[in-house]
Amino acid sequence: MIKKILVILIGCIATVAMAQCPPGNIILETQADVDAFQSNYPNCTQILGDLYIGSYSTSSFSNINNLNALNGITSIAGRLQISQVDQLIDLSDLINLNSLDSLWISQSYLSSLNGLQNLTALENLRLFNNHTSDFSALNHLTSLNQLRIAFDEVLVDLSGFDHFTNINFIDINNNRQLTSINAFQNLTGVPPFTTPSIQIDDNLVLASLNAFQNVQVLSNLEINGNPMLSSINDFSNLIQVNRIRIYDNGLISMNNAFSSLTTINSLLTIGNNFSMTSFDDFNALTSIQSITFINNNSLQSLTGFNNLIDINSVNVSSNLALTQFNTFQNIRPLQYLNISNHPVLNDINAITNADFTLLNSLRIVDNDLISTCNLTSICQYINSNNANAEIRDNAPGCNSPLEVATGCNLNIISGTAYYDLNGNNIFDSSDLPVQNIKITSDNGTDTFTTYTRQNGSYDNFTDDGAINTTIDGISNFSFAPASHSSNFSGVGNQDVNKNFEGSISNAFNDVSVQIIPTNAARPGFDARYRLILKNEGTQNSSGVVTVNYDASKLTFNSSSVTAINQTAGLITFNYNNLNLFETRIIQLQYDVALPPTLIGGEILDFNAQITPSITDVDATNNNDVLSQTVVNSYDPNDKTVFEGNEILPNQLNEYLHYLIRFQNTGTASAFHVKVTDTLSNNLDWDTFEPINMSHDVGEVHIRNKRFIDFDFPNINLPDSTANEALSHGYIYYRIKPKQNIVIGDQMENTAHIFFDFNEAIVTNTTVTTLVQTLSGNDEEPLGISIYPNPVKETLVLKTDKEIDSISIYNLQGQELIKTNSKNINVNNLNSGIYLITIHSNSQSQSLKFIKN
Repeated sequence: MIKKILVILIGCIATVAMAQCPPGNIILETQADVDAFQSNYPNCTQILGDLYIGSYSTSSFSNINNLNALNGITSIAGRLQISQVDQLIDLSDLINLNSLDSLWISQSYLSSLNGLQNLTALENLRLFNNHTSDFSALNHLTSLNQLRIAFDEVLVDLSGFDHFTNINFIDINNNRQLTSINAFQNLTGVPPFTTPSIQIDDNLVLASLNAFQNVQVLSNLEINGNPMLSSINDFSNLIQVNRIRIYDNGLISMNNAFSSLTTINSLLTIGNNFSMTSFDDFNALTSIQSITFINNNSLQSLTGFNNLIDINSVNVSSNLALTQFNTFQNIRPLQYLNISNHPVLNDINAITNADFTLLNSLRIVDNDLISTCNLTSICQYINSNNANAEIRDNAPGCNSPLEVATGCNLNIISGTAYYDLNGNNIFDSSDLPVQNIKITSDNGTDTFTTYTRQNGSYDNFTDDGAINTTIDGISNFSFAPASHSSNFSGVGNQDVNKNFEGSISNAFNDVSVQIIPTNAARPGFDARYRLILKNEGTQNSSGVVTVNYDASKLTFNSSSVTAINQTAGLITFNYNNLNLFETRIIQLQYDVALPPTLIGGEILDFNAQITPSITDVDATNNNDVLSQTVVNSYDPNDKTVFEGNEILPNQLNEYLHYLIRFQNTGTASAFHVKVTDTLSNNLDWDTFEPINMSHDVGEVHIRNKRFIDFDFPNINLPDSTANEALSHGYIYYRIKPKQNIVIGDQMENTAHIFFDFNEAIVTNTTVTTLVQTLSGNDEEPLGISIYPNPVKETLVLKTDKEIDSISIYNLQGQELIKTNSKNINVNNLNSGIYLITIHSNSQSQSLKFIKN
């Protein structure tokens, strides 16, 4: 009897269990699936996951035309997604649904959401590519976190959303018939509610925006691509926002829509509003990070901002009808200012008293009628030791920092460094300019340092006093005179033609080679490198240059110069007539192997060697080694020190090599890039040497013996979406540690990258520590070391262990030497990188060495 009762009880439990909704998601793709719902899931009213109705796994429309079998559903714990249902005309069968997390409807012909009247809360409402115009069924909703309505074919207005007091995110875009947004009047965005973001984009006939009157705090506001929207009448109670972007609309005016706004935490961008003729708004604004006015081609007058004080960046560019610039009079410490490409703007006097104490970059370019730039603020900035000014292509009087400085009565020392090739003691077209050489002016109190431009010229702005100007020396090359003297009293003095004429003091041949990466190496992607050939001697040079690489990890793809010989792991190029002071670039591209052949964290080794046809006096710079770590993902704006995290005391007199990479990941070209690099106090700034840059650099300045400014004016760096390959840039330089640092001292360096007038992108911080011995490797169980490395003739193993066998391989995996001797003759090996594998007592260890 007990057994029978137990069987019956188990059966009842099983029946109840079978009647419950299944765990996870339910997918109903056809009308037959819908009709079978109650038989497949009897008594299922509370769905535990998502419910998908319509085409889920195909791109064709579903034949679903009613949801009668779903009328018992009361709750859905996850998302209700209805998609590709062109025969379903209403949702009345869902009338009992009273609890739902999110609702997504796409590609439907539902004219309304009738049937959802019992819902009171939604996390996310997403309507995409529908024919829905009636939202009255949502009147009982009291909570909605995110709202997205896009590509609706019949939507004319948004009535039905008036009752909401808080929606965290609103996105209304690409609704072809939407003429007005006249809802959201009760939305406030005031704590304790979260601050909403509003995005209204690409609604082609939207003409009226009469909503959001009571919003006081916003996260982001985007109004873009609405060509019929002629005015904005809302946001009159908005007092704080993180970012505003109003772009590509038909706006004529703003109608004081932001009359109460006092704070923009980040950016204000007004651009491509081609019908806007005047701007007089934001008069309550007191604080903002950055303002951009760009391509408002009918804008004649830029006023407003009467109470603006605290601001970092101003960019006013390409407003072709702009004649009046009567704003920004009261701004306090500014960091970036760009006024460019205004053919009828005739003065910028409004910034006369602006505070440029913290200004990092000033750009006044292509303003055809601006002739007066010797304003108090600009003059004080140009005369500062950290001035970074691009002033050109304006009216006479405002065509260069030198021209402005003349009007400002600053002190200027200028000249040219050159090699007098024809011996006439005059710098002319047949002579060779000496670029990137340091010019230092010293008045006994302060030091002012600059570097010669590509054409050999320099301008150094100084204080007053007795000034001594010198040029850095070059080995076996002398400059005359050794120095220039200037004596300035007050300001407004000029000392021009302070040239340094170079001559050969000793004829010799010396060429160098370096190889650097210009992007990160990632499995399955391309990796790009630059081979840098430089004539460091006093005579033209010709010869060959080779690159060894690991062919098991890399496949050669292409080069900018045709190779004379190419095998797996080795490529050779000719170079001819490398002139004095010339730097020549060979670009290389490789395909990086896919996993499992290559994974993140592994090392790619390269060895570059240059062999001149005439004996070279310095063989130490004829070879360069690169060890690049493979990564899986990377930040395109970074800094690398190739000597690594540690150096030994015997390396103190050797250079540290730094690479700064930058990429424009924005949405438009960057016209101006500036990189400010902070040098550790443990580095010797007198040994700084720029080696190579991806683009021509205007000027290089060292400030306070610590900050180095690299300026790329008019670089026009494409954004990564328009041209990924050309969106990158880099700076490569070297510098030595100070000789008096001690064990444990660190050299920390960080770069700040400025694209146009945006805030700085801060790179990682490189840290190199002076140590007594290099850190060990737990993966080397034998603890064997080798020396010397690089080696010319005999490679020695340092170990007390008994050696079973030793094999030496090239990077193609070919065994070249096999021995058991701890002293190995490698004299017959070609120059390059090799692997040595040592076997001892059933253990092995592999090391790399370089053969010179």
